Amino acid sequence: MRVNAEGRVAVTYYDFRDLKNETATLPTSLWFTTSPIGGQNFGAEERLAGPFDMKTAPISEGEGYFIGDYSGLDARGTAFVPFFVLTNSGNTANRTDVFVTSP
Repeated sequence: MRVNAEGRVAVTYYDFRDLKNETATLPTSLWFTTSPIGGQNFGAEERLAGPFDMKTAPISEGEGYFIGDYSGLDARGTAFVPFFVLTNSGNTANRTDVFVTSP
């Protein structure tokens, strides 16, 4: 979560809405949404990345699939800059990478 120079609140989050009846993969996407000043109502969501297969992520003992701590959301003036981790679906030699984008 981050607030920009105008007071707009932004949130990024991962979810599994693309998961249907399949269990071979765990389709996961990263989403972005904003709210005007005060953060009481959030507008339309924007998919920033995905779906990717969360089951490619390394497994952390006792925690499950782990894509790392290298994610966040920055504000530069009125712009938001999300940085996040995705799995390299199916690539067990290099399971995750860090990305940055602008919504």
